[in-house]
Amino acid sequence: MALKINDEYFYPDFQLNNAGGVYSALEIAIPQFPKILNGWDIAFWLTSSQTIVQYIPVLDLDVVKEIALNLDSLDEIAEFIEDKIDTSGVRTKIPLDLLENGEVQLFAEFVAWYLCDEPEITLKVV
Repeated sequence: MALKINDEYFYPDFQLNNAGGVYSALEIAIPQFPKILNGWDIAFWLTSSQTIVQYIPVLDLDVVKEIALNLDSLDEIAEFIEDKIDTSGVRTKIPLDLLENGEVQLFAEFVAWYLCDEPEITLKVV
């Protein structure tokens, strides 16, 4: 991305790696963004917190049935479920930070999540 001022192009340094080159993942990602987005839209997306869902944890039904038989109240059932729910499948990150930390694959997942209207989410039985 570049900003044109008086026929000169200026390149925001947030898109540059330590060697002074543009992150290769950005060179791949930016052309994929919809044409209705301008450079500022993309810049704000890259530099603000975004959330993706990599998987949704699902409690093993047999385990739940077994334990539920021994629970006496809805509060105990709610507490059991709360203790067992795994939230590690939800990731909130700043996409640009991922590139700075070398997490290129995760950055690509954030881009894919943004570009997809209805992303496919894996169910993980816990």
